[in-house]
Amino acid sequence: MITRCPNIRTRQAFTLAELTVVAVVLGVLSMIAIPRFGNTVERMRAEEGKQILMAVYAAQKRYWQEHGQTYTDDFDNLDIDMRPSTNFENIQLDASGFPLAQIDRANGTYTLTINEMGQMYCIGTICYELGLY
Repeated sequence: MITRCPNIRTRQAFTLAELTVVAVVLGVLSMIAIPRFGNTVERMRAEEGKQILMAVYAAQKRYWQEHGQTYTDDFDNLDIDMRPSTNFENIQLDASGFPLAQIDRANGTYTLTINEMGQMYCIGTICYELGLY
């Protein structure tokens, strides 16, 4: 038979102070994690824009080689099938090559461009936060 010591109190619930500390810690962690998660999602969207521009760049280079070292500003002349993007809009080509192509983020926060050398640039206030320059 097991007997209990009469002076030992059994603990049956958390105190209000313990619950408050846990709530504060979770609140601080969520304040740190939620903005970082938002930037991660936007970085993934920016990668989609970069992939679109790389595909356009490759098609422009093929056009340049096949048509006497000139670029086009008409998508119908390129050998590329562009699917609509929910994240980006207003893809523009420039036959002069400055920039070769550009694409706007659908919410208007930034624009990605690519030049004739294949270098990408980001124009907008969020570019630095996304690691795009």
